[in-house]
Amino acid sequence: MSTTLWLAIAVVTLVLVVWRLRLATSKLDAILREEREREPERDGEDTPHQVGRRSPDR
Repeated sequence: MSTTLWLAIAVVTLVLVVWRLRLATSKLDAILREEREREPERDGEDTPHQVGRRSPDR
């Protein structure tokens, strides 16, 4: 009896994990699709941004 109970708990847990992973994958796909469709914003500057620490005199 206890083996059947543990097996049922394992199956239910596995189903819930798979369901949550599929939900997360579909949300991620929707986010990535929106990012690909969105036009990049232009701020009018063609100069590249600097990466790193700012100097103390600024």
